[in-house]
Amino acid sequence: MSGGRLPTNQEWQAAAGTPAPGTDNGTTDCNVSAAATAVATGARTGCVSAWGAFDMVGNVNEWVADWMPTSTACPGWATFSGGSTTSNSMCLAGADTITPAPAALVRGGGYQAVGGDANAGIFTVIGFFGPQTGNAVIGFRCGR
Repeated sequence: MSGGRLPTNQEWQAAAGTPAPGTDNGTTDCNVSAAATAVATGARTGCVSAWGAFDMVGNVNEWVADWMPTSTACPGWATFSGGSTTSNSMCLAGADTITPAPAALVRGGGYQAVGGDANAGIFTVIGFFGPQTGNAVIGFRCGR
């Protein structure tokens, strides 16, 4: 996308909305199953936000334009994110005093297992990936 940029954390949350992604039926729902693999964007027709953005929850983590000190712990959200500590990861605790670079936030979560459970959800926010991190479960989207 010419002229595009990463959304801010706030813009990402606004575009994702606030309904929980629910369960993963394997065909139309958001790809939040730890046993799943990444699917083509838009393939899960039921995983669309009120703004018309597909796959903002599950599938892959998404970079946003905000930075923070590298997190050292993932305390979770407890009951704040719908009563489950496994549906929405929250890794924003502690500050790594050894790593020289800050962490870039990722949102939405991915299908991969974290502690045996999928970590996808609209409140998922992780702050321990350095900006040099690249792998199959981190992607991005551009906004204007």
